[in-house]
Formats: sequence, structure tokens, C-alpha cells
Amino acid sequence: MSRKLHRGRTRVFHKRKFPVKAVAWLLAAAVIIPGSFFGAKYMLENRPASQPDVSVPPVSRPADASSQDSSQPADPSEPNTPAAGGALKAFYLPTAQLADSAKLSAALSAAKAAGLNAVVFDLKDSEGNLLYASATELAQQAQSAGSGALTLDALKAAFDQIGAQGMAPVPRLYAFQDHVAPRQLSAAKITLPNQPTWTWYDGDPKNGGRPWLNPYSPVAHRYITDMIKELKALGASTVLLDGVQFPKRTSGASFGNTEYASQSKAEVLATFIASANTAMDGGRVILSAPGLAALGTDTTVYGGNPVTFGAGGVAPVLMPATLGSSLTAGDAQVEAPASHPYEAVKAALAQIQLRLQVIDQAKRPALTPWLQGYDCSADAIKEQIRAVTEVLGKDASYLLYNPGGVYDFAALS
Repeated sequence: MSRKLHRGRTRVFHKRKFPVKAVAWLLAAAVIIPGSFFGAKYMLENRPASQPDVSVPPVSRPADASSQDSSQPADPSEPNTPAAGGALKAFYLPTAQLADSAKLSAALSAAKAAGLNAVVFDLKDSEGNLLYASATELAQQAQSAGSGALTLDALKAAFDQIGAQGMAPVPRLYAFQDHVAPRQLSAAKITLPNQPTWTWYDGDPKNGGRPWLNPYSPVAHRYITDMIKELKALGASTVLLDGVQFPKRTSGASFGNTEYASQSKAEVLATFIASANTAMDGGRVILSAPGLAALGTDTTVYGGNPVTFGAGGVAPVLMPATLGSSLTAGDAQVEAPASHPYEAVKAALAQIQLRLQVIDQAKRPALTPWLQGYDCSADAIKEQIRAVTEVLGKDASYLLYNPGGVYDFAALS
């Protein structure tokens, strides 16, 4: 297999000319209606963060694990296990498999034989549905759990079974990307200007528009952090957070005059992560984010680079199939990432690793990239893992993803 890893290419960006009449019209509008909704909305969506987005020179070569400290190592007196803060080598399973003890046991045994030590599963999905019957006050009010949700007893039994086989349970919760809870938690939703009881949708409801939890709402924060505390009490030492973001478009949205109103988008998301860290009380919080966002090239929904938000770990999605037809990471350019998994993962991860160097080492998150376990061969999976270990070291963490939970663990051993 030929590897196409080109270096030294320069990307040229052309500034788009802005029509003069449009500029004049906007300036006039700003003078005439300074207190209008549009002016307020612009100020809200364009407030500068107290710390700008990370910007670093491009790498000229992939980072060498021997020359860079990628994360805080686990205490050498403790075993290098996820529960002790060690490397997390995880695979994803659909939540339904947690309820089938025999299937879960078989999957755990096979994964452990392949060198994995943790299992990721959704407990709050990308739509906002709760997949377990949370007993928290706000979860009860949200009515987000369906009839097939795992009971707390069933979830605790699954946690215990996973732990008994020497592995760690890693529940994933989608945070503000939630289109269910806003229908019941009125204080936690994005609303309309001057209409605090009305629900904002990210599009015409007749054409699939959906409500969202409000990242500026303390109630929305508590809805998630109360579940984190609940899962910690059940035995989770690590929690994976996804959907810690704003909608892609926020036209006509009002985030309210909450205690976080003076914060920028990036700052309020970092505030939420700080609350999540507190809720885990010594456990590990990993923030999942798209690979391009972690590279700093597509951060609109975050207001900044999510690697800087203060989570103990960051899980950039580096599955080659998600990286487009051509990947540029610093000076490295990889054509057809899906066909060159090793080159794509290594180039992207090395550039993200470099961006972490601007963060104080004590606060620097450990990288735990998502790797592709679907629509690819066992060799392609091994190539991705090899890329990770070459950048981060042999004890690097990673999350292997196949939406159906189907893996050829024997081929990975």
C-alpha cells in the first residue's frame, strides 16, 4: 500500500471582498438601532474570550513520543489501570448489550485478550434520550428516559460485571446537544428574545428544527453534573462528555441574563467542564470533540479550541473516514485519509499534541483519540493504534469505535 504523506505544502487563503454597500448599511444600522435585538445578538455571539483560540506554528515533522510529555503519568506505585488514572484502551459497545450478561461477558473477555481495558457506552445519546432511569430530580422532571431504559440496579450490575473482569466502565453523556429535555426543563432551554417562556429551535420545527439545552443556564449545567455524580456513586471512575457545544446556527436565539451572561462561549463551556470535574470528585472527565475542532480549524460551535476547556482528557475524533478527502495538519498533508489511516492519525495527533504545549503541564489534558473500528480491516485498525503509540508512547490511551459493537478482537491480539 503506497503512502501519500506530503509535507511542506503551503495553503493559500484568499480574502473575500466584502461589498461596500453592505458595510455601509451595517454601520448605519449599528448607529440607528444600537439597542436592537440584532445588535444584542451580534454582541452575544461575538464576545471575545479572555483567552484567544490556540494558535501555534505548524509542525514540520510528527511529534516523537520520546521528546514530548503527552500527559501526566499515573503514579508508578499504582497499577496502570483506568481506575488508577492509567492508560485507557477502550472499545465502544451499544448500550443494549449491557443488559445481556452473556453477550457482555463474551465481549469483555475477547477485548481483554486483545489488550483492551475499558468499555464505552452511551447513557445519554446525541438526541438527549436517557438510556438509564436516572433518579436525579432534574432527570425525573425532564422525562427523557424511555421505557427500555436500564434500571439503576441493572446499570450497577453491568458496572460490577465490567469491573469484575478487570475492565473499567466509561459512560458517555451528551451535554447541551439535547433535543428532549428542553421540552420539559423550561429553565434549561434556549429561548427567544423578550420571550423567556418560548422555545427556540435550530430550524423550522416543521422541517426538523429542534430545541437545545442552553449552555448559559445553570439548570442545564446541573442537569448533567447531577448525573455525573450519580454515575460516580455507581462506580464510574471515568466519564466521557460529548456535545459540550452550541448549535451550529444561533440566529434568533436568546441565552438569557444568567449568572454566566458575561462569559464568552468558550468561557461558559469551560465553566461547565470545571463543574463536571468537581462532580467527578477525583475521577476523570474526558471531553470528546471533532478532530478538526481539536486542530483549531473548525471551532465555531465551541467559541474556541475545546482542548483548552480544562477537562482531564480530550478525545479528538480521528477516525480517518471523518477527516474528509484531504487532511492538512501543520506542514503535513494526507490525501484520502480513509485509505491512509496510519499517516492521517499520526499527522493529526502530532499537530494536536503540539497545540497542547501552550497549556501549563499541570492542566494539560491527556489525549485519548477515537479510532475507527468500522469499514476497515484489522490491519487498518492496527495501523491507527501504531500511529497513536508512536506519537503518545506505548501506554497511550485510545477509544475504538464501531457503532454496532462488532470487532474481530482475535485479529487485533
